[in-house]
Amino acid sequence: MTVLKSIFNDKLTKSDYNFLREIIYNHSGIFLADNKYVMVSARLVKRLKNLQIDTFKKYVELFRTKKGADQEIPYLINLITTNKTDFFRESTHIDLLCKFVKEIYKCQQIKIWSAACSTGEEPYSLSISLYEIGANYSILATDIDTNVLEIASKGIYDETKINNLSDDIKKKYFLKSKDSSSNLIKVAPFLNDKVIFKYHNLVCKLDTQYKFDIIFLRNALIYFDQESQNTVINNVLANLKKGGFIFLGHSESIAYRFPNLHFVANSVYQYL
Repeated sequence: MTVLKSIFNDKLTKSDYNFLREIIYNHSGIFLADNKYVMVSARLVKRLKNLQIDTFKKYVELFRTKKGADQEIPYLINLITTNKTDFFRESTHIDLLCKFVKEIYKCQQIKIWSAACSTGEEPYSLSISLYEIGANYSILATDIDTNVLEIASKGIYDETKINNLSDDIKKKYFLKSKDSSSNLIKVAPFLNDKVIFKYHNLVCKLDTQYKFDIIFLRNALIYFDQESQNTVINNVLANLKKGGFIFLGHSESIAYRFPNLHFVANSVYQYL
């Protein structure tokens, strides 16, 4: 029987699922509810196939030793992270960012942190918008998923990703492949130079020698329970200047737990 057939004939036990999700929670703060069992099982199949392991039980055994756990945990975290993103997603936030920069920061150099950058569409969208208004800026973009960071740092995407952008933006900020049969586009180098990509786990403190003027932490808190959310927010706010702004996802609201966050607009708060 092939490895793949053996995997399909196998089943991840609830006890092994609980064991794995505890590892995920302890190392990333990401909480997986009971209803994520099917998703986790499905995503593990490809990993087992790559490792030529024919049962979930054997895979779980990798984590029983320190060496095995240290090697496999990054792959496990990558497997369970969700990376839904688009260029100029929730564009009202980007419009508000530009308003802040023009009216509050003006000619100042501003530092921005895209704290869950996924495959890079968010920080590149911010960079395009700030470049358009002539801002003096730099962007740090971080994520816990090493796979998406590799994609983001290269800045190469399927052309369909920019279908909804204006022709002017496409021409100014994206390069088409010289291969006429390719449907790939690449972020212009001068834009890529404005963004630094870095691995970071949000449940840990970010080690920087400076604080940020603006932080985007959108659509990340929904993957944490309340305890981990508190840890993440406290860690993030430790890197935000007083008077600075934090942008959350539209479905995320935590300000009632943090009285030093002042409501500015939908899911946008000023740190006072």
